[in-house]
Amino acid sequence: MKKTVLTITLLVLIISCVEKKTKDENISLEEDKALTYNEGALDAAYTKDFFQKDIIRYNAPLEGYNFNLPFNYRLEYYPIDNTSGSTFLLKWKITDSLIIDSEMEGFKHFTAKNFIEYLPTNDEGNFFIFKSEDSSLTIDKVLNVVDNVSYQDENTVIFEQHQKLRAFYFEYLQETKEYIIYLSDTHFFNKRPEPSKSEKIEQLLSQLRMAKNIFKPINNPDKNWNTYKKQLTILEKGFFDNLNKETIDNLVSDSETMSYSPKTQGNIKYYTAFKESPELTTAWKKLQSVKKNGILTITETDNNSFPFFRESQYKQVYKSDVSMVYKRDTKESYCLVSKSDNYILYKEFSELYKMSKDHYKNEIEFYRELFENYK
Repeated sequence: MKKTVLTITLLVLIISCVEKKTKDENISLEEDKALTYNEGALDAAYTKDFFQKDIIRYNAPLEGYNFNLPFNYRLEYYPIDNTSGSTFLLKWKITDSLIIDSEMEGFKHFTAKNFIEYLPTNDEGNFFIFKSEDSSLTIDKVLNVVDNVSYQDENTVIFEQHQKLRAFYFEYLQETKEYIIYLSDTHFFNKRPEPSKSEKIEQLLSQLRMAKNIFKPINNPDKNWNTYKKQLTILEKGFFDNLNKETIDNLVSDSETMSYSPKTQGNIKYYTAFKESPELTTAWKKLQSVKKNGILTITETDNNSFPFFRESQYKQVYKSDVSMVYKRDTKESYCLVSKSDNYILYKEFSELYKMSKDHYKNEIEFYRELFENYK
């Protein structure tokens, strides 16, 4: 049986052979951001405000922990199970008295996933939780073994390892005698063109904001498109701007093109935008005619004239004047249909398997706001 073994020591994972730069870079983000990177340091006032700012979050109970996450993140738990065909091993010596070992009792491993696909893979990093009586870890001890630091505070650091920017966070949970550690693993090099250093740093700061607030109370601002937009990073905004531009350009450039679907590299549709038409108006009225929590039946005959759903029964689970969400009767899959000023937009959310039934809740709410404000 093939096994994949990941063995990490601090000297391999964080301590790198990266040479120190002799000349610091000067980086600034877009004009409406106050973030600056000058002589190896981020603006302290900006980062403090950034980390403490109220953003849209939700509670995600998992493995006995109540995680509070930004709306676009999910955590997946990976049990340390060497019988499944692959083996995860983590050996991490931070100090002589503090060694992280994935084989120790109570060790837990979670992967953070971002449903906004600005990169081909949505994995952004890992959380590790483990028992320890030693609460003496400080950021200075971490700084002793890292190089090319772009940002640091009392429990986080952004550094460069083998020409790759990474973010690190730790906190000691006094009540349970546990450490929680976050280590980013964002493959920026998979994006073309590769993001600038300032864009990478902002994305890592967003991840650190998630980590720093993961157990802090939720104080959500009003959910609307403006608050969603303000929470997105430059890379996340750019992803949707590019999809929007590609879609509108194709619909506007050809009067005979009545719909367009931007797709992933794997040829999977993100969503479909439709121009208004008599046929589409009829389909929209059929959707709107279904009463709240009612059932919509699509027959084989409907398949030829109905642009949204396949032959099946669908239960309406949300309805407003401009948006509807339907759940397919035979599967845990969902469909969102929304109307903006100029288009009708449709997105499918694939069948749930091991995920919870509210797995898509935040994603559907976000896309609903996006579609209703689509221009």
